[in-house]
Amino acid sequence: MIAVGIGCRRDVGGDEIAAVVRMTLAEAGLTPAEIDCLAVPRFKQDEAGIHAAATMLALKIRLIEPPDLEHAAGRATTHSLFVMAQVGVSSVAEAAALAAAGPASRLHGPRRATGAVTCAIAIDEAT
Repeated sequence: MIAVGIGCRRDVGGDEIAAVVRMTLAEAGLTPAEIDCLAVPRFKQDEAGIHAAATMLALKIRLIEPPDLEHAAGRATTHSLFVMAQVGVSSVAEAAALAAAGPASRLHGPRRATGAVTCAIAIDEAT
């Protein structure tokens, strides 16, 4: 199982999200075809840019429930007090990827953060 976690500012376009995902995957030596899902927190479910990026990348979206996001955030390597104040968890992209990939998953390389999009990859080699 390989999941790509996404965090983004409100109203970011699908092109920008897809570009960050492609860069992150390329740096990790992966392609979109190897990815099982885009993992996003449920509170981002209405973001048109995420849906557009998923379509461009031919990936399904997996919505991560708040308790699962909070639980996985403890395994994330990057934490932000600003993000914690804004959304109630200290990591969005990393926690979403880890939650989607499963309890035995690990981050696959560093996350990529641009001005508006954060992307992280988590892998569980057992599934």
